[in-house]
Amino acid sequence: MLKSSSSSLEELCTDELTIRLSDHITILATLESNLKIKTSTGTASWDLLSEQDQTTKNDGEKVLTSILRLHSTLIDVHTESGHIHEYPILFWTSISILNVPCDIFPNLYELALDNCCQYLRGVRQGNLNNLQSSFHEYLPKLKRSFRGLQPLLLQGLFGNGKIIQQKSFELLLSSWELLPEAVVDPSTCGLLYTTLYSITYLFTMLYEIFKMAKSKTDSTELESIMFSLQERLHSFIFAFRQVLYLKKPTEFKQTCDVLTQILDGDAPIDPDLLLQTCIIEFSKNWFPDTIHNIVDWLVVGIKIPDGAQDVVLKMTRIFWEIGGYKNNSFKSFIKVCINKV
Repeated sequence: MLKSSSSSLEELCTDELTIRLSDHITILATLESNLKIKTSTGTASWDLLSEQDQTTKNDGEKVLTSILRLHSTLIDVHTESGHIHEYPILFWTSISILNVPCDIFPNLYELALDNCCQYLRGVRQGNLNNLQSSFHEYLPKLKRSFRGLQPLLLQGLFGNGKIIQQKSFELLLSSWELLPEAVVDPSTCGLLYTTLYSITYLFTMLYEIFKMAKSKTDSTELESIMFSLQERLHSFIFAFRQVLYLKKPTEFKQTCDVLTQILDGDAPIDPDLLLQTCIIEFSKNWFPDTIHNIVDWLVVGIKIPDGAQDVVLKMTRIFWEIGGYKNNSFKSFIKVCINKV
């Protein structure tokens, strides 16, 4: 993963700060490669670092942290001047950090997310046409090593803590709204995966809120947790709905109505019925041509803890009932999980 970061940055090194950042990512990439050689699985086990290599890792992380914080200051400065769209390098360098293993470098990963989100919030205040053109200038340089932002965010979207998860979704949805699709995910199924991820995340939060609301425990702490979760849910819904309005305005009308219904909160809602509505409409747009992609996500999603797994199981049952039973890939998958629903 880190080797991809190093390759990307080599194409972008136009100033001393970026060169230094690239050098230290290259050092971490070398450590990662050496660790992979030591294991039979081909994965890097960072707890096998020698004392000297551990020092090198810690020093590299400190330098990268300092550079990201300096970049954050520069983003503020260029936002205030109205020229932030002229400095996409500040976005690209932070994206390169998202290749680090999030479980090993959680603080570094979160700082990179913060910078990217900060950059996009800044460009909202300027000329978005200029933003699009400035990003397209960089893409030809990155085609060899950059597969899109969405694949880099996978480790943050479902795992490594709720704060990182929240920021990962903010960045993903803001990117779909503001950036060229080739930056977010150049694959033909990019938006399909984002929609699946978003429905899973949305209903994980919604079911959690309903569970808390039914709890007989009455405490100030529980009320505070519920309020915070509802704020996070509403913020996410606004962003997700905006992407659907922008990318699929007619195809996902019912889903947008569901999102509005949750936001309004004027009447009691049934999460199971709302999830069914979203999945049925999703299927009308992408089922069955992309059923293999859907199964790929369900296989991953079924392993996610903390409520998301339950949502994926409910989604699986709905997909099965509306035609999944006709597909061999789905049949194989369903044998493993259908009894868990």
